[in-house]
Amino acid sequence: MRAISIILVAGVIGLLAAFFGAGCATISPGQARAHEDVQIRVVPWQREVRLVTHAPPHEHYVMVGKVRGVAPDAEFVTAADRVHAQLREKAAALGADVVKIDVVAPCARGHRVLLAGRAYKRVE
Repeated sequence: MRAISIILVAGVIGLLAAFFGAGCATISPGQARAHEDVQIRVVPWQREVRLVTHAPPHEHYVMVGKVRGVAPDAEFVTAADRVHAQLREKAAALGADVVKIDVVAPCARGHRVLLAGRAYKRVE
């Protein structure tokens, strides 16, 4: 019992020593300056284009075009992420809000991933 209390006291002392011994790092004003080449770009907020498996209701959406994305299949998950990004970029360029996915296919020749669909824009 005495050994447990000695270990507990030593642990608490060690914890307090680490806590108070760490202190706060100080930064001189010369080190806090940002690099002169840093630029901040402000982009208006845009809703992300959604990828869906069912066509949106025709009462609220109108088709604005077809989109497709292709990426090399060196790593399937990475390729799928790239293809999703391509579809969203192309659909956003058309002013679309939703893409209904029509084709999901790994291409045997060339080891590529193909994703294609129809882009829809919401009608106000």
